[in-house]
Amino acid sequence: MSIVEEKDRLSLEIESSLEAIEEADRRVISFLTARGDPIDLFAVRILLREAVMNAVVHGGGEETTGCGTLDVRVDAEGVTIRVSDNGPGFVHDRLPNTREVLSDGGRGIPLMKLYSDVMEFNDKGNEVTLRKLFRSDDSGLVEDDKK
Repeated sequence: MSIVEEKDRLSLEIESSLEAIEEADRRVISFLTARGDPIDLFAVRILLREAVMNAVVHGGGEETTGCGTLDVRVDAEGVTIRVSDNGPGFVHDRLPNTREVLSDGGRGIPLMKLYSDVMEFNDKGNEVTLRKLFRSDDSGLVEDDKK
């Protein structure tokens, strides 16, 4: 797994496996926690896991390595998560405008809409950019299970 970590950026190659989701979650949360910015880590985890899951399931195919990339950037206003995969993409502009997160499948995009402040796809539909703004009412990390 190729990893680049800088002060305000973390980038890694996504492997085509379900373990890649756990690895991405661990690395990104560790990166953000070390920074101490006032970000809702629960929301970031939802965004990250759903986007990486989509890349692994829909973009990885039979490949076992290098199905895509994850790039996390932090600026003064929040966190940007960009996930791209090597798959054919999909027609994202025809998605229903719904937040049906209790269905048997297809919950990823409604969840990403719900938890992000901005969600954009590239024209091909194989890259999603998610933006989560810092919380102005907190002075530190927010995590429901933080003890």
